[in-house]
Amino acid sequence: LGGKTTGEAGARGLPVRADWAADDGGTATVVHGHTPMAEVTRTNNVVCIDTGCVFGGKLTAFRWPEQEVVAVPAIREWLKPVKPLA
Repeated sequence: LGGKTTGEAGARGLPVRADWAADDGGTATVVHGHTPMAEVTRTNNVVCIDTGCVFGGKLTAFRWPEQEVVAVPAIREWLKPVKPLA
């Protein structure tokens, strides 16, 4: 998930990562988490289903082979996010 860095540092001093999904030309579908977003994102064949349940967002699943997204709201905020979900 990390991918290459851009050479810049973000607001918290961590390296800014290049968007590897935008350059992905593979045919396999990649489904991942650990990058909390407000909504599911799909770039090329890369799907991020981390919708921040722990931060009060949604718990999301990706049904295969239908490629259907199913999400339910979190019942509470378990952890305060450091920054708003993108």
